[in-house]
Amino acid sequence: AKNTLSLDGAREKASAKYSDLAVDLGSGETVTLLSALKLSKAERQRYNGLQARLKDTQGDEEAAVSVLMDMIRAVADDAELAEKLVSVLEEEPLSTTMVILEEYGKVSQVGEA
Repeated sequence: AKNTLSLDGAREKASAKYSDLAVDLGSGETVTLLSALKLSKAERQRYNGLQARLKDTQGDEEAAVSVLMDMIRAVADDAELAEKLVSVLEEEPLSTTMVILEEYGKVSQVGEA
């Protein structure tokens, strides 16, 4: 017997395995950070490039925050909501942003691809 997997079936399995992270903005709006494995190749390369840049910002909190916000923009499903999230996070302690990105890394399996 031949095993057959439809493209839709593969998409469903990928969606279930590699979760997105929904961030509730507290205003009734939610921005979704898409799993890195669901991004296009170009988007994934941009995200990976930002991760590499982040390593170069050690000791420079302002540069690190800028890169972290770009990382959120790179994976958000909606640019307008991403900007809302970024503007809120810019007023928050850095630890809030770090928790969001750590959770994102856990649920989306970043780095597995």
